[in-house]
Amino acid sequence: MYFEYAKERESLDSITSENGFALYRKDKNTLFIRDIYVKPEFRKTSEFLNLFKRLKKIAEELNCKYMEGHVYLDTKDPTLSLRAILSAGFKVVHASNGMIALTKEI
Repeated sequence: MYFEYAKERESLDSITSENGFALYRKDKNTLFIRDIYVKPEFRKTSEFLNLFKRLKKIAEELNCKYMEGHVYLDTKDPTLSLRAILSAGFKVVHASNGMIALTKEI
């Protein structure tokens, strides 16, 4: 039901796996990643990278030039989230108001 809400409320699409999901939307030439969730017991596995690879393939199919996302510092364990997205090749664009914006050229 959450995916239906996100799709209706924020015009998001989703991908899922057995151990996680990602919400995203295309905006012009950018695939914006709204959220990636991985079950806690799988966070130190390759599950994030598997979801990210699927998102990258979608971005390529949609002819996107960039992928963007944010890490909010008031969430649980933002360091783990930041490490994961940086390991996928994203670069920090800016940081302000408890949020770090990241981008990756495809």
